[in-house]
Amino acid sequence: MDDSVQSLAVIPNKNVLKPSVRKRFPETWIWNDMLTSGEAVYETTVPDTITSWICSAFAINEENGLGLAPSQLKLRVFRPFFLRLELPYSVKRGEKMALQVLIFNYLETEQE
Repeated sequence: MDDSVQSLAVIPNKNVLKPSVRKRFPETWIWNDMLTSGEAVYETTVPDTITSWICSAFAINEENGLGLAPSQLKLRVFRPFFLRLELPYSVKRGEKMALQVLIFNYLETEQE
């Protein structure tokens, strides 16, 4: 490893929690069938996207045709502290580059 890189290396503190890396970013979510009784209980993990989801439901039945849920539900997905890296499209070996890190802190206290 290059000496200049080693001098900048950070030794991690073993007491610090390992950060979670967001990986799941679907454009749509929860397309599932339910029981013929018309009832469903559904538990799932929200995707990693920091956004709002509009949840609605519909049903198709031979006897009653198309049914729609009377209202939509808005679900807001939010993280109080996260980082966003602004990375270049490509980098060649030996090339110098700028790495921009945006820190979003919506917590009540400052973080170190």
